Amino acid sequence: MKILASCVVLILITLSLSCSHIAATDKSYRTYIAYAGRDTVMLHLSLVKKDFYGQYKVNGPGRYLVTGDINGIVYGDTLLGSLSYTPFGWKNKKRKAFALLKDGDTYQRGSGSETVYMGIPSFQKNTLTFGKEVFVLLPEEN
Repeated sequence: MKILASCVVLILITLSLSCSHIAATDKSYRTYIAYAGRDTVMLHLSLVKKDFYGQYKVNGPGRYLVTGDINGIVYGDTLLGSLSYTPFGWKNKKRKAFALLKDGDTYQRGSGSETVYMGIPSFQKNTLTFGKEVFVLLPEEN
């Protein structure tokens, strides 16, 4: 019985060491910031292979604060997913479609007509646009 337990522990240690090397090479984390008028937008973004997740925060004048979590899938230079956030002054969370376009070291926020199918928000076909008029997320200097 002790030999079997020792073998199982040895196998688990070997697997965890080999998987941690793979995870370390396929993951990146960075903080981005944008200024839109009097609002400050901060995005903590983690990319793992073809997925992304992170935190999204908007600060504005007068204690205006909107915080939320983002997650989704990476398609080339486009990140498509959803934003689960708490609107200013609300108790309950809302969920909406979220899109970013990578342009060099920066990201541009996408906008378009949204639809919800089976509780999953997404952009309607051919309505998603990216423009610098919304805001551009720049990498934060360390």
